[in-house]
Amino acid sequence: MLFMALACLIDPGVTIVVVLYHALLDNLLKTAKDARIDCIEYRPREQNPAALVFVSADFAGGSQFLSYAQLLSVKGVLRRVFVDESHLTFTASD
Repeated sequence: MLFMALACLIDPGVTIVVVLYHALLDNLLKTAKDARIDCIEYRPREQNPAALVFVSADFAGGSQFLSYAQLLSVKGVLRRVFVDESHLTFTASD
């Protein structure tokens, strides 16, 4: 949840949060919205930034998402990328 604290800074920029499970993404999105944090769930062809951009792992490797992240970087607003539950990327069998 550290990424939510960073999104509350005066000039937070954009934090991308890659989430492995959609149920967890929904929960994190609701928690952030309940805390009145500027956030969105990335959808293909997304152009708008937010302090927190949640993206499911199935979209994170796609060319549309990578173009979106690159656009944020070129604009100078992408500050950090978190991979939530990152230990699962090494321990999951499928």
